[in-house]
Amino acid sequence: MTLLTHQYALSLFGLLSASLLWTSGAFQPSFPRLPTRSSFPIDNHFGMKTRRLMTASVADWSPPSKDQSIGIIGGGPSGIAAAWFLMKKGYSDVTVLEGADEVGGKCLTVNYTDSKGITNNYELGAEYITYAYETLFEFMDEVGEKWVPAGGIEVILGGGKFIEALKYSPILKVLPAAIKYLFILIKYRNIISNPSNAGIAAIPFLSQSSDEFIEKEGLQALKPIFLVRQFGYGPFPQFPTINLLRTVPLPTLLRSLGEQIPVVKNFFKRPIAALAVDGTQGLFKKMAVSLNEKKAAAGQSVDAVLVGQKVTTMTRKNDKILVDTASGKQHTFDKVICAIPPDYVEKLFKFPEEESKLMKMIGYDPYFVACIDPDYNLERAYYQNLETLEDDPVQFSKRWTDSPIVAYGYNWKTAEKVLNKKNLEKLYCELSNYCKNNMNINSFSFLPNPALWETYHPNVPIEAYQDGYYDKLEAIQGKYGLYLTGDGMAAESMEYSCKYSKQLIDRFF
Repeated sequence: MTLLTHQYALSLFGLLSASLLWTSGAFQPSFPRLPTRSSFPIDNHFGMKTRRLMTASVADWSPPSKDQSIGIIGGGPSGIAAAWFLMKKGYSDVTVLEGADEVGGKCLTVNYTDSKGITNNYELGAEYITYAYETLFEFMDEVGEKWVPAGGIEVILGGGKFIEALKYSPILKVLPAAIKYLFILIKYRNIISNPSNAGIAAIPFLSQSSDEFIEKEGLQALKPIFLVRQFGYGPFPQFPTINLLRTVPLPTLLRSLGEQIPVVKNFFKRPIAALAVDGTQGLFKKMAVSLNEKKAAAGQSVDAVLVGQKVTTMTRKNDKILVDTASGKQHTFDKVICAIPPDYVEKLFKFPEEESKLMKMIGYDPYFVACIDPDYNLERAYYQNLETLEDDPVQFSKRWTDSPIVAYGYNWKTAEKVLNKKNLEKLYCELSNYCKNNMNINSFSFLPNPALWETYHPNVPIEAYQDGYYDKLEAIQGKYGLYLTGDGMAAESMEYSCKYSKQLIDRFF
């Protein structure tokens, strides 16, 4: 079947989808009701009975005073977002403690000058802001961060050939799979948009592994749009279906289909995916500056965001939480929000044995990202490798049109080997061969300071997920004056981490 016929079929599917979504009301924003502390236990926002998530009784709880001092450990997206939403609610004594020399967490934006003398910023961490990332677009509007459309998603075919992800599989396989996937997204859209993992274990369809889901539902033709391995989220057998659905939710699918229809695509105000002009780290740096300004305007003498403050211990004393840092500074707070993975929190505070064991269960999928300056200027796009050969890169990201520099990434399997420098040299050799055979790149220079994310994608085994791990973890929220947020509590993405922080603030503050 020709590409023209492929495009025509996708256009018809787009029109069908638009009609279906319009009549079903799915075009109108439909957000799950955010649970509050006073609403537990209840029929939750899924419309299902779930186990009690909080141990304290409703009668014993009242909203904290806005004069309380709130500490936030971690200056990544979820930590900065938590401070942002607290200040929006009227809290002024808010302090973010970041151990590194700058904020950003897994958002790492660096500057490189290519062989032509052109300097641009590039991402060695989180990069793409998809159509469904409402919270991130709001942040950009609020701090004046501009965005530009990202390139499309291409599949590497080999021999310097590429094809759009939606056109990789035959249309006769893509179309029925896409229709089925669309109905699944419509059915579960409220659950998918909710950042919390609580209650998912009670829904076997959503807690099954992505591998099982794709096989049972016959969605193999859609694998090129499920960028799980390419984004460093581990293998499909260990990735819950709910998180797979969150990678391509209803708004993103609708926007992607709308792109196939020239008349329809002009009605969308945002692209399928966007790039922050100053980089994602630049966005959160701007937010940190704004937080400092807001806190100063409220008469507080200490900045809202303090860098170089690596936390070593937390101790509860006289209803206060004492936070010690490696610099020797001690901070005193009424409440502390931990925007770091649960196993890191466990190292800082003395929890009861059962809770300690629970938090230690978190594991990671290492991910390696670096940049090269090649002799060939690829089209601006995201290039994914669908092959599963060991020592092959899983993706290339071409950020800017005027510069040939591209970022490349290795998934959890190969990234572990990068810890050894000898293996790194072998990896570079393999990369050189891969680029020659697949990317039209015959030579390139390696750019300095690659990023090895050893603690990428906090997760637990799929069996623990299905056993209600996150329900148990949610039961710790508010105990000891501590709260958990970040990638260890939500799906691994800037949007879901920030949305979870907002939900946390709405529930407890």
